[in-house]
Amino acid sequence: MFDRPRGPIGPKFEGAQNKAHGLADAYREVCVELGCAFFDANTVTGLSKVDGVHLDADQHETLGKALSQPVLSLLGT
Repeated sequence: MFDRPRGPIGPKFEGAQNKAHGLADAYREVCVELGCAFFDANTVTGLSKVDGVHLDADQHETLGKALSQPVLSLLGT
């Protein structure tokens, strides 16, 4: 989920990888319980090569393309 945070925002996210461990699985469980759709972005892209926290432009594109079909399915198109 989180890479090694770096750059000016790095200190703010120190230890985030430990705190976020299991977060996707927890969201998945809640979505199953509530009957909601769930998509784990980490299955299609990693985190920023720049700061290790956010997504870079190419990663946004990858995520958008990966989400297009599941979203269309949810919309019934």
